[in-house]
Amino acid sequence: MSGKSLLPKFARLLKEVRVDSGLTVRQLARVQGFAHSHVVRTTSTEHLPRWPRVRGYLDGCGVGGDVLYAWWELWCTVRSVEQELRRTHPAGEDRHWYWEMVERDWQAGLQAISKPDPLLAALESVTTLDELGAVISALVSRAGLDSIRKVEALTDIPRTTLNHWFNGTREPDPERLQLLVTRLEATDAERRGFAQALSRLAYVACPERTRQSRPCVLHGSHRGVHRAANGEEWLEDGVLDGVRGPKQWVTESLGQSAGPHW
Repeated sequence: MSGKSLLPKFARLLKEVRVDSGLTVRQLARVQGFAHSHVVRTTSTEHLPRWPRVRGYLDGCGVGGDVLYAWWELWCTVRSVEQELRRTHPAGEDRHWYWEMVERDWQAGLQAISKPDPLLAALESVTTLDELGAVISALVSRAGLDSIRKVEALTDIPRTTLNHWFNGTREPDPERLQLLVTRLEATDAERRGFAQALSRLAYVACPERTRQSRPCVLHGSHRGVHRAANGEEWLEDGVLDGVRGPKQWVTESLGQSAGPHW
């Protein structure tokens, strides 16, 4: 790698991210709200784009969280190389150590950006309020907030409301949830992920009296299988014995993230 620009490799990686996202250049431009040429210049092999432009490009492709930070470090490595190539050094000066360091940083960066982002992956699998609460807690912890008072001070959302969200006992208000994740510096991809997760959880309480003979006894926010007091179970699929009911939700397991100490 000695004396070689990393810019062509970086540009190729950006293009691969867009292809993997399933977006065309024009579709990504619409997502970003910029012109087609703006996206094209972001993957230029002649000039390294500024980080805000690269971040917007990656956000539009769905990259967020720790992976986005890994991309920033990779961008910093490329910028360092571009600056180094423009410098003039005394004849005979040994810069071998620098290029060895660049090689290590580049390889570490490639490995880091290839890892799936845990927060986005968790959001994609959210099917219950408990799972959404766990992801919110994970975002709070990532922001470095270790008490509910600090979250309340940052967002002006009452502690009682926040406690309900964290514990999965109340569906968050969409506008307040977006305020929370924005104040916690979630990426654009993560903000969209939270909105999509909430839309999947449009709260539909379990019917108290689907049939007089077998009211469901589970918590009102659960999804999928219903259970009567006598142990009888059934799956709510929208039509139950001729009676309209809530939409069916398929539950999946989600590892609980360690949240802040309330």
